[in-house]
Amino acid sequence: MCTLEKTGNIFYLTLTGDGEHRLNPTLIANLRSSLSQVKSQAVKGSVLITKAEGRFFSNGFDLKYAQAGGSPQAARDRLLNMVDLFKPLVADFMCLPIPTIAAVTGHAAAAGLLLAMSHDYVTMRSDKSVMYMSELDIGMTLPDYFTAMIRSKVGSGGGRRNLVLKAAKIRAEEAVMMGLVDSAHPTTEETVDAALTIAEALGKKRWDGKAYAEIRKSLVPELCALLGLKDVAVMPSRLAKAFWLRLLVEGFVWESYMEDSFSLIFKVGIVYNCGQTYLFLTIGKKEQRPLFSKTTLSRLEVSWFWLATLLIMSFGVPTSRPSGNRS
Repeated sequence: MCTLEKTGNIFYLTLTGDGEHRLNPTLIANLRSSLSQVKSQAVKGSVLITKAEGRFFSNGFDLKYAQAGGSPQAARDRLLNMVDLFKPLVADFMCLPIPTIAAVTGHAAAAGLLLAMSHDYVTMRSDKSVMYMSELDIGMTLPDYFTAMIRSKVGSGGGRRNLVLKAAKIRAEEAVMMGLVDSAHPTTEETVDAALTIAEALGKKRWDGKAYAEIRKSLVPELCALLGLKDVAVMPSRLAKAFWLRLLVEGFVWESYMEDSFSLIFKVGIVYNCGQTYLFLTIGKKEQRPLFSKTTLSRLEVSWFWLATLLIMSFGVPTSRPSGNRS
């Protein structure tokens, strides 16, 4: 199973126990629930570290669970179901609005390797850990999103060939050279400490979480397409103060002719400013500088504004000079 703890702004997601941390429907559901908690509690400066107890980071899908189906067809169905259930977990990692680091202190194989690769950074223990894509050895094709992840994270064709078509057991130093791992360390403690050092440095950046997640997704477009993830534009709040996107300006103009030489103009508009709507009104003489102008009205002023707008729309707006002589 897994636990989720929080120290300061750093979340620790731990695969608990001395087993192989095989990914079955129960563990996948627990991991997704933990990531949901992280997402809801994350603030600027938050970081996630995923680690595991024992000799394994994760040894892939739970094949014993699949074989317990009672027949070859039932085993196949259970395995394909785990492939389908694991896919949204990978999507959760891609959408998480904080940096993520995997501290791989044990073996990471098949889906367990993909779990590690779903993180932004990976530290790895060098003496007793290997990364291993075992599908070729067990006679199983790779799910499409596995292949897309490998293509995005392993830069060289030779590295991809060794990992997938040779089913090589990749040790930490080689994984660093392939770009699978950021750093290798001799002990479990040093591997986790290295992950913590990265986390503390990233946390100080206090990046916007939505922007971080969208930029991460933009780096793996093929994977995101297979996961069903869509791009969402994020506008910087600092630019929002300087640049206004005008949706509707001068919603209506009310001209009231009081005398031949004077025309009063009452203008109302709506400006959209990166997620917030502002109202503005201007009162002034026709074809002259306004006598009064105000933006970002208070809630009370907005309420009175809409009431006045409804009244004007209900009773009509005079837009031409009244006929007849003035007395």
